[in-house]
Amino acid sequence: MSSSAILISISQWFVIIVGLSFLFFGLIGTLTNLLIFSNRRLRKLPSTQYILIQSVFNILILSFVLLNQILVTGFVWPYFFTFRFACISRSYIAIFSTQTYLYLKCLVTFDAWASTSESVSIRQWSTVRRVRLLILITVMFWSLLSIPYAIWNNNILEKNIWQCFLVGEIFRKYHGYFFVPCLVLFIPLLWLSFFGYHTYKHITRFKRCIRRLVRLQQQFIRMILAQVFVLIISLVPYTAQYTYTTITDNWQKDSQWLAIDSIIVLTSRMCFFFNNAVECYIYICLSSEIRSIFKQLIFNLLPIRRPNVVLPI
Repeated sequence: MSSSAILISISQWFVIIVGLSFLFFGLIGTLTNLLIFSNRRLRKLPSTQYILIQSVFNILILSFVLLNQILVTGFVWPYFFTFRFACISRSYIAIFSTQTYLYLKCLVTFDAWASTSESVSIRQWSTVRRVRLLILITVMFWSLLSIPYAIWNNNILEKNIWQCFLVGEIFRKYHGYFFVPCLVLFIPLLWLSFFGYHTYKHITRFKRCIRRLVRLQQQFIRMILAQVFVLIISLVPYTAQYTYTTITDNWQKDSQWLAIDSIIVLTSRMCFFFNNAVECYIYICLSSEIRSIFKQLIFNLLPIRRPNVVLPI
């Protein structure tokens, strides 16, 4: 077996092992998120509305986008793309769900900043009514902005393998040079860093005033700030890889180079799903309140419970 074939085989096994792990733990974590944040205590926080809707989109990302990646690139099962409708729906759902999920996460940081502001007018943005309005606007915005990806995607038979590609040179350059670097990486990380930093300043500056703002809200903000770091791990490799792939798209490459490119592409794509897989576990690790709700949830699901003890008076 040639070295390029070995590299391709390694990349496929990497996608299968890491992808299935992310899929399994991610779905369990996301379903746990839905159960935890449906709790009466947490539902009072406006940010919880973002997390609940975000979890729904996360299930869509893991069960459709990631699973599709595992089947097509890991198990080399490209028959999904023999139908043009499958190619169109996959492209539309991938862009719509990932971008909506990402920008709902950005709105969580905005809500943390608004809820800790000393300005009354800014704090009014951290209400359940306004949060639901912002969720609706975000979902509608990305549902419309994702339509071009349904139009400009097509299934193509290349080397006897059906593949799904963006067609049109201009649209490919738009996606590679603007959409991925700006809308996937730069704007979300700038947003998260800006509001995360100023939320931290609010907490430290008004610590005495917001002492009753509560342990739960402080833990909540700490969880949000931790996710900025996780998003950097997820998005930077993917963006760097996609920009490199766009630049070198028309270069002449030998089999060894193509095999190395395959490892880079698949590794960066798995990094992209890292944030989707670990979100719930970040919440559990950084919040004692959420840990207590999680323990109670596990206890309620156990088939064997301690019997009630009746003491005579």
